[in-house]
Amino acid sequence: MTFLGLITHSVFVSHRIAGPLVRLRRALGAVGDGDLGVRVALRRKDYLGREQDVVNEMIDKLRASIGAAGSTTQDIRAGLVGLRTAIATGSRGDVLDQLTALDERADQLDAALGHFTCRSNGPVTEPLPRHDEAASRSTVGNRGPSPGLAIADPQ
Repeated sequence: MTFLGLITHSVFVSHRIAGPLVRLRRALGAVGDGDLGVRVALRRKDYLGREQDVVNEMIDKLRASIGAAGSTTQDIRAGLVGLRTAIATGSRGDVLDQLTALDERADQLDAALGHFTCRSNGPVTEPLPRHDEAASRSTVGNRGPSPGLAIADPQ
């Protein structure tokens, strides 16, 4: 009788652990496939409730960061249209204004994605230089330094 009771208890306990693990695995797989609309929902008496909260919080943060990055990308595209127009009209002041605005939007994109790090099995590579760092190293053309317009040395 004791043995039967232990088996029954083990089945219930494993059910409260295995079910949540399956749900967590499905949610993480969906996130890995790019679906950030997924939520982990466990039953009231399931174990791993804290993990559910952590995974759902992670998904919310990813959704917010990617949403901010997408919005900033749209702003950058609109700024590029303005830059093309300024170049076509030949207005140096407008070009510099558009470049400054694009630089600010790039900073917003950096902020939205800044807390993400990508590490591989190899050495961690240095990030590309920011616009202001590149401006101090090289300039465009032979007219001397041009504020807001610089190309980093590819070497």
